[in-house]
Amino acid sequence: VVKKSVYNPTYINFEPYVLSVLPESFAERKDSDREQEETETETEPELTVAEQLDFDVLFIADSGNRLKAIASLFSLYDVNPDEVMFVGMYSWQEKSVSTENALKNAVYSSLPTDKFDNWFVPKYKEVYGKRPMRLASLAYDGVALASALSQRWGVSKETLTDPMGFEGVDGLFRLNENGFSERLMGMSQIVGRNQFKVIKAPASDFMVEAQKKAELESIRQANELYREKQAEMMAEEDTETETMTDSFLPEAE
Repeated sequence: VVKKSVYNPTYINFEPYVLSVLPESFAERKDSDREQEETETETEPELTVAEQLDFDVLFIADSGNRLKAIASLFSLYDVNPDEVMFVGMYSWQEKSVSTENALKNAVYSSLPTDKFDNWFVPKYKEVYGKRPMRLASLAYDGVALASALSQRWGVSKETLTDPMGFEGVDGLFRLNENGFSERLMGMSQIVGRNQFKVIKAPASDFMVEAQKKAELESIRQANELYREKQAEMMAEEDTETETMTDSFLPEAE
């Protein structure tokens, strides 16, 4: 993590918080661009936006109108998903979010939507006469799970925390002993107005996913160890160079 910016969600102007994660030169970008247009003088080619930034991934932990406002501000300074990877949450899969051009090609963690769109929504409309809010499937899964367990094995800590999990409207989920729920999520991309593309489908088994995570963690640790050894070798080489340089210095009179 290179830097972060924390803002009050009740604020209206997010520009100071956007600028706080950008290099100082970006604050003068609009004025310099305007001056260049007025003078129409030729200048040396500048570095690309990506080359001027000290990060290549931008995670925005927000949604709705605040997300769109923040994304449009980054776009104002030429920082967009074509320059760096914009990463977000499942709530980004909303029609209103996909209408923001500044978020085109952004990626977000996603759940399977087939069962929600093709089964849950029609059933909900049939009963209540309107489309459900997106979180309604969570309530349905909770009640359905309690009902199924009570009819088969009974509701207990052991049955609720089955490590294999349960199949819900939004895919596989499980309840952990620490009180948190866990879901297998994938990755999707905003490709246009109300258009989304699945980049990576969610895993179908918690055990398989755990094995993948263990393998990735092993690779990460190996890479970290390699970097530490490289740093130690470079430090030793620098020390030897300094020692050799000192040995060739003339003695002070």
